[in-house]
Amino acid sequence: MHYYGSNQNRIQVIPLAYNKDIYSNAIDSSEDVETILRKYSITKPFILSVGRLEEKKNTPRMIEVFNTIKKVIDFELVLIGSPGVGYDQVKEKIKMSPFKTDIKELGYVRPLM
Repeated sequence: MHYYGSNQNRIQVIPLAYNKDIYSNAIDSSEDVETILRKYSITKPFILSVGRLEEKKNTPRMIEVFNTIKKVIDFELVLIGSPGVGYDQVKEKIKMSPFKTDIKELGYVRPLM
């Protein structure tokens, strides 16, 4: 505010991490976790990406990196989000992946809260 003359009322601090005072855990038990994993056929350790599936969010590159790491570590890539701009590039990267069976594209998933 000092350097740019910004109005204090127009500034809001965004926390860099999960705030458990604001967000509650909607999953109560390990049984609930297992039910969700079964529902989406997630059977291995996984990396989760949440957001529109589009080129400008670097989703195609994420799939390339997954392919590289997958050669060394057995895990799944779980993509949650609706198709966006450049989705055709995302779909092509998934189609060409030698590990496409370990890429779970779940689409939009309704929050549990």
